[in-house]
Amino acid sequence: MIKTYEEAVKYLEKFIPTADKRHPGELGIVRMRLLAALLDNPQNKFKTIHVAGTSGKGSTATILANILARKYRVGLHTSPHLERLNERIAISDNRKIFREVTNKEFVELTNEIKPKIEKMEKDLLAPSYFEIVTASAFNFFMKERVDVAVIEAGLGGKVDATNIINPVISIITNIGLDHTDVLGETVEEIAKDKAKIIKKGITLVTGVRQTRVVNIVKAESRKLRAKSLFLNKDFSVNIRKITEKGTYFDYAGEKNYKNLFIPLPGKHQAENATLAIRAAEVMGKYGFEADENSIRRTLKTVTIPGRMEIIREKPYVILDGAHNPDKIRALVNAFNDIWANRKATVVLAIKEGKNAFEMIYNLLPISQKIIITQYKIMTEQGEITSYNTGIIEEKIRKINKKIPIISITDTEKAVKSAIKKAERRDIILITGSLYLVGLVRPIFK
Repeated sequence: MIKTYEEAVKYLEKFIPTADKRHPGELGIVRMRLLAALLDNPQNKFKTIHVAGTSGKGSTATILANILARKYRVGLHTSPHLERLNERIAISDNRKIFREVTNKEFVELTNEIKPKIEKMEKDLLAPSYFEIVTASAFNFFMKERVDVAVIEAGLGGKVDATNIINPVISIITNIGLDHTDVLGETVEEIAKDKAKIIKKGITLVTGVRQTRVVNIVKAESRKLRAKSLFLNKDFSVNIRKITEKGTYFDYAGEKNYKNLFIPLPGKHQAENATLAIRAAEVMGKYGFEADENSIRRTLKTVTIPGRMEIIREKPYVILDGAHNPDKIRALVNAFNDIWANRKATVVLAIKEGKNAFEMIYNLLPISQKIIITQYKIMTEQGEITSYNTGIIEEKIRKINKKIPIISITDTEKAVKSAIKKAERRDIILITGSLYLVGLVRPIFK
């Protein structure tokens, strides 16, 4: 019997896959279906909305869940977490207000799923950490009798553990090059994988733009007789103003809303919010209302830690977990919209395997100095390491031979050094990895 939250987390860590089993393919979805069946398929006891995409899926899922939570009991499953595992499983208690699963509830969920895991272990089909957490989220949402749950895909679509659900709506935010070692080397291959979250007869809401990706998504939708709604074709967003406090925009869809505000800076966040609003409108045909007042009030209060998060002023300290070229581009665009002609001291670490050269290339125009750091942490995917500081410095120097570079391997010391040397009007940007943001965020509490 597991008695404490710490024991529950330690138990789960036994199921972190080794490097050779990190991406099990079809076997993973087989295990997930079996684990869910042993729990009596809790994911089928409530309506679900599935959210996938290269960038913005966590933000879109969070915004949509908050809109629906104004009037309904909503579950939200996201990944990865920044600081605590509890972040991945949340419900809207008493409507409106989301709360994470408590330590006590998590212990209870782990004790309930443990015998099922042991049965699977005997059959040599032990589930992974992510599969166990996902199944526990479904189980929790069933127990809490949610009206609907918003489920963020972990990686890709086709064989992701979340893809055992039968959603009423699927959302594909966008498609870019990330996780190419698993999902494919081209946007077409990645699009084909993520399009597998489209299910028969449902509605797809999407922000994909590239013609070849649009065609893949349309083809999959036609095959499954799913209705597709495309951003900038079937609904649209118009940016009014972007400030350090957030983004003002107009929405045009089933209804039109002028001058909406979301306290998340950047055009990309307005687009994420637009996808969420359109999905909320579609939920109307399933009996879920989302009126203008609910949408406006919700957007004004949404917070998403680690996404263009201004965690301190004088000097400004910004946390942004951008970890691929597309996300860095969105970050740089937002930075320039707010602080045109200014540059930041960048604290940078990039996970091994990422396209570091392109990320750095995109980041350098807003960088006046770069403090390179590195990390090694245990995650649900096993031990994750960043590129060492020497490799990142070499890549920077290939692009810019003059920019000042400091290497501080300890992440906390790197951040504290940046703050210590900053003047009150300076900007410090901590980016390159969501894991880096998770490691340093507690410094500011």
